[in-house]
Amino acid sequence: MEYPGWPEPEQVEYTTRKQLNNITLSYAMTCHAAQGSQADLIAYLAHRSNYGMLTNQNIYVGVSRAKKECR
Repeated sequence: MEYPGWPEPEQVEYTTRKQLNNITLSYAMTCHAAQGSQADLIAYLAHRSNYGMLTNQNIYVGVSRAKKECR
């Protein structure tokens, strides 16, 4: 992720529930719910536990929703 004001992108990994509790999601939706809509910035999150859902079609739908940028 890139954060405003940081000099360069940094990968941040959260591994404990305590760390995850410090994150507040603004908007999140599934690729299925995103079909037909767009957003300026898309953060496509893929985890190996959802490997069965990571088809070419699913990934395409997710990343193609971005008007300007996909991360």
